[in-house]
Amino acid sequence: MGQALYAAQRGNLPFSEPLRDFGAFRVLEIVSDHTTDTYRAVYTVYFSDAIYVLHAFQKKSKKGRRHQKGN
Repeated sequence: MGQALYAAQRGNLPFSEPLRDFGAFRVLEIVSDHTTDTYRAVYTVYFSDAIYVLHAFQKKSKKGRRHQKGN
């Protein structure tokens, strides 16, 4: 997760997905799996000089990430 946020800070966004319904604000999400857990970080790069992490958390669902996207 830290490496993905560092890459985003440097302008490289390959680990991020845009979140819908945020209008003109550029809000992105990083999803990371570790063993049987899934972690998420939501951040914005709307500001030109920094990224701001809005929320970071461990997903609590027992179904896992694959069910989240409808796969």
